[in-house]
Amino acid sequence: MAAGFAGSKILDEETTDRLNDLGERMKQMVQDVIDKHVYSEVPHTNGHDSTQLFNDEENTTQPQHSDTVPKMWISGIGSILAIHFACSSMQSTLQSLYYHHTLTEGISLAECRFMALNIEMDLEHVQALVAATGRFVEKYRDLIHGA
Repeated sequence: MAAGFAGSKILDEETTDRLNDLGERMKQMVQDVIDKHVYSEVPHTNGHDSTQLFNDEENTTQPQHSDTVPKMWISGIGSILAIHFACSSMQSTLQSLYYHHTLTEGISLAECRFMALNIEMDLEHVQALVAATGRFVEKYRDLIHGA
């Protein structure tokens, strides 16, 4: 109980708002990198924002209204986010590659692709993840497209 009480003094409304804003900014920055490197030559959602098509964690299959499913995207709300790869025989391979790639970049994420920002994180941490994601999609672009 003492730890919970102490935590309630640290995680106030201002801190929560900052984390949620940082998470939303990170989501947009990561999606921009994915779009630039993976989808620069091919439209991928018939004009729909891929982050909006796949916000439900259980909905990772191709939507009925899209001719081309995104191969990689980020979803989430506020400071809770996740990287996704389209359902295919390569999904678990790409997920593992992304996890290990970020580890080699000095970023420790959950292997299950989920991210939760903490009160110590700032824009520098977000930029490191965005840059690492950019290097990942550059390196594995062909594999992502083949998914």
